[in-house]
Amino acid sequence: MKSFYIIPFFALFFFLGCRADKKNSTTNDPAISSRYYFRYLEEEKNLKTEATFLQGDSLENAVAKTYSGVFFNDQEMTFKKISDANQRYILNIVSEFPANGLRFSFINDKGQKETQPFSFSSMKNLVAKGPVSKSNGVTITWEGEPLGPQESVICLFSDKNNRTTNTVLKGPTDSALINIPAENLSALTIGEGKFYFVRKSRIGKAETNRSISAVFEYYTSAIGIEVVK
Repeated sequence: MKSFYIIPFFALFFFLGCRADKKNSTTNDPAISSRYYFRYLEEEKNLKTEATFLQGDSLENAVAKTYSGVFFNDQEMTFKKISDANQRYILNIVSEFPANGLRFSFINDKGQKETQPFSFSSMKNLVAKGPVSKSNGVTITWEGEPLGPQESVICLFSDKNNRTTNTVLKGPTDSALINIPAENLSALTIGEGKFYFVRKSRIGKAETNRSISAVFEYYTSAIGIEVVK
């Protein structure tokens, strides 16, 4: 159904996090950068997560770090070694969207479980308030939380000729509602079409000898529309 997926840029966030973490470090423990990725496809109910860890305080000396157990919402993730420099933990399942938040955790070298919780809302039941108008635009509502300050939404509309337009809107929003301006729809052909949204959140945190970055994505189901003048 979806025409593309957004690829997370692991290395950039890792090493920005590493440098910030080094500044705040107060112990001699090695710096660990954790990179988390979450993607949910609403129509297929496909849930995919990835977790990657690096140990070191710079690009020059950082190496892949592994743990005896890595989990997403208490479900163990599968280790995959692509190369010495590219090692990650993956979970790819059919599931409902997690109702109680997102939690990544791992068993550290001391045998203790470290957990990192995140908040990320679904974006269910998109509704176009009236026709999708090339001259007046359209208002879209959804069930779920408004966009937060670290969130954005990619709005993709396609017409009967498979011509696609996209609009990127950044949070925060006051409510679960956004307005698509007419100029972003003017290239569409009048007639039947469809649209879907991609909700995206980027998060970065720095703690003592821990830097954390995450990208979360929610792909809504495609909704049929009528494009009018």
